[in-house]
Amino acid sequence: MLEIAKNSLRSSDPTGALIRLKPDGSRRTLLSKGLTMPTAVAVGADRAIYISSCGTCAGAGQVIRFVP
Repeated sequence: MLEIAKNSLRSSDPTGALIRLKPDGSRRTLLSKGLTMPTAVAVGADRAIYISSCGTCAGAGQVIRFVP
């Protein structure tokens, strides 16, 4: 699961989070540091996770590659 703002959109903190949800409902944050208002996530054939960070920032966004 990808959260655009882990502390709420109403906060001034733009930090997002990549969270793993387990079948029992438990959650574990996999990545948060360096994620600024992430807007998309994809899993590659190499099993790496690709996340668009700052997807709402015109001209300043980036794709982050994360290997869990």
